[in-house]
Amino acid sequence: MMLKDMNDKDLMEKGLKVLFRELGSTDAIRFLSMPRGLREEGVQRHRKWQKALDKEVFFAEVFGSQDE
Repeated sequence: MMLKDMNDKDLMEKGLKVLFRELGSTDAIRFLSMPRGLREEGVQRHRKWQKALDKEVFFAEVFGSQDE
C-alpha cells in the first residue's frame, strides 16, 4: 500500500470533514475543545513505570540475552 503525502491544509480540511461527519457538530466541537492537559496523565503513568523498571531485565527482553 502506498501512502499519499498531503499538504497540511488539505489534511486538516479532510480530517475535519471526517470528524464532523462521523461525530456530528456537537461532539466534533466537544472533541476539539478537550483540554490538552489530559495527556499529562500518560506522562505521569510512564514515569511511574520507568521508576519500577529493572533496566537489565528490560534490555534482555527487548534485545535478547547478552550471554548468547
